[in-house]
Amino acid sequence: MGDVGRLLVTGAGGFLGRAVVAEAKARGWHVTGHVRSGQVPEAQASLSCDLTAPEAKAKLIEVLPRVDAVIHCAASLSGDPVIQSRDTDRGTQVLMQALSVVPKRLVHVSSIAVIGATGLSDGSTVTEATPIETLPAGRDAYARAKLAQEWQVRDAARDVGLPVWILRPGAVFGPGRLWNAHIGPAFGDTVIRMERCGEVPLAFIDHTAQVLVAAAGLAPPELVSVVHVLDDDLPDRARFLATMRQTGWPSRVVPFNWRWLRPAAAVLGQSGSASSLFQAPTLRARYQPLRYSNTRLHKLLGWTPTHDFDAAFAESLRREGA
Repeated sequence: MGDVGRLLVTGAGGFLGRAVVAEAKARGWHVTGHVRSGQVPEAQASLSCDLTAPEAKAKLIEVLPRVDAVIHCAASLSGDPVIQSRDTDRGTQVLMQALSVVPKRLVHVSSIAVIGATGLSDGSTVTEATPIETLPAGRDAYARAKLAQEWQVRDAARDVGLPVWILRPGAVFGPGRLWNAHIGPAFGDTVIRMERCGEVPLAFIDHTAQVLVAAAGLAPPELVSVVHVLDDDLPDRARFLATMRQTGWPSRVVPFNWRWLRPAAAVLGQSGSASSLFQAPTLRARYQPLRYSNTRLHKLLGWTPTHDFDAAFAESLRREGA
């Protein structure tokens, strides 16, 4: 862990933030947990503020001298672009402004969603060298917000000399959150399976928290170091769906080829208001059969997973029922 022992975790009340706080405490860190309102009982200290509020920057500047590193988990999962712009993008902008006054090592939680599949062939392997999305207007609100976050973080790193890990988790899953958009849309007990092949880019919640905390204790080898946070054992879509159905949901799976939507997407996607299912870049990013490498994760952070996919899924179900 080096000389880092005091940590600020933004979004500490969220699904990932709570796991990060627990992992950091288990490793002996002193954790200040940020939430929009209230306290973080699991942390030793709390910072309560809306990151988009006028007073947020001043509150952050007051707290930052008392920590050694920041893990920025705060973000919205909403599909509403207005909410994403306010909570994800604006919140990150304010944090970067505060870090420009009081620089600290930053671990920024991005997402594998920033990768663009346009130009990739079926079966390609996605790595950190794979270009990010070049057609953000055709992506869903979450992906656009995550792209904007990365640009803000990179700008701050360049302007201030801020040491930054940009970590891109795959679809983070765990207790109460097993499903993800890489399979297809769900309607009640029915799932439309958009693709059968290709790996599902998963990141078990425990693994993700372990990696984030480990990164906070290490200086990045470059001013900005990008690492994809993915499990070793990535199921293909057929295996994932078969495992999911063992829970009793979904009861019905309807096969559908996502490529059949591309002609409609070419027309409707130009409107700017079409569903993400009719945005060609989103279709490719979600459903094109691809493979994913986590070689850089192992090399730079020396991380070893504790669970394979089956064990992580079973552990998630066990905690749900506990």
